[in-house]
Order: sequence, then C-alpha cells, then structure tokens
Amino acid sequence: MPPLGPRRREADCQGNIMTELDDLRDHLDRYRAVTLQCLDLLTDGDLTWRPGPGHYTLGQQFLHIAQAEDMLIRAQLYGDLDHERGRFPKGGLRVAELRALLNEARSRTCAALSELDDTRLAEPADLMGDQGARTRRWSLWLLVEHEVHHKAQVAVYLRQMGRTPPYFAAPLERGDGRTRT
Repeated sequence: MPPLGPRRREADCQGNIMTELDDLRDHLDRYRAVTLQCLDLLTDGDLTWRPGPGHYTLGQQFLHIAQAEDMLIRAQLYGDLDHERGRFPKGGLRVAELRALLNEARSRTCAALSELDDTRLAEPADLMGDQGARTRRWSLWLLVEHEVHHKAQVAVYLRQMGRTPPYFAAPLERGDGRTRT
C-alpha cells in the first residue's frame, strides 16, 4: 500500500475527515512529486528522446503537463482561456526549466484552489467551450487524471530507454537507487 500524502496523514492523526478539496490537493501533491522524480532521472540531452515519429518528446510530455494544468486552472476559475499557453516553444527546454514550469503551474493551482471550498465543486464549469456541461469537481479531478496519464507515458518512455521509473502513486525516498540525489 502506498504511503499516505501529507494532508491525509495530518487529517488521520488529528482524527479529522478530509474535505474533498483536501483529498484533491493530496492527490495533486503526490502525483506531482512522482512526476518530478521522473524528471530527476533525466539529463537535458534525454529530453529530446521520443519513441517514434509523431510522438511527444520526453521534454514535451513534461511541458504539456505544466501547460495543460495552467490552461485548465485559469480557464476554470478565472475564465481566462488562452490556447497560446499550450503551444510548444521553438527551442527545447532544459530539465531545470521544466521543473520550474511544473512548480510554477502547481503554485498557481494551489493558490486558485485556496479560493474554493467544497460547496463550489458542484457548480457548472466551462471546460474550454463545454458551456457548463461539467462541474468544477469533474474538471479538477480531470487535472489529476491528466497528469497521471502523461506521467504514465513518461514511465513507458523511461522503460524504453532502459531506466526504471519511480512508483506511480507515491514519491520514493531519496537514495533508493531510482532518483538522482
């Protein structure tokens, strides 16, 4: 059984029941930590690797995770939909730049989530032109699913490169042999 995220451990230790937003934040924290551990396994030169023509490079996978999160949160909570945020830059990015983009996107997401409470999760949400066909709850959990999907693709890429990815659902401790220290 994977270790519990920090919010779940804290709630359990205090005898509290987590709110849905706490649960969402816990999932976002755990999966982002694993995504970053996958990034730790790479060098700047690895980021151009792709399994074949027409597939994202490793760098594009990580960039897409950050860009899609940023686009969804800004569209969802602020009505600010800008498809230009989803375009790949002409040049490649370095590992440190991708880490910064992932961390910046997550910081904006956490700030946006702090403005919500569980009662607002049932509100209709326009998911990039969906005109309220979905709820905020649906679109925020989609954010988790989206990262899991692309993190799984990154794990397949790593295996094809002969590397062992971290456990998919919880970050590994440093020094376990699968993360660079």
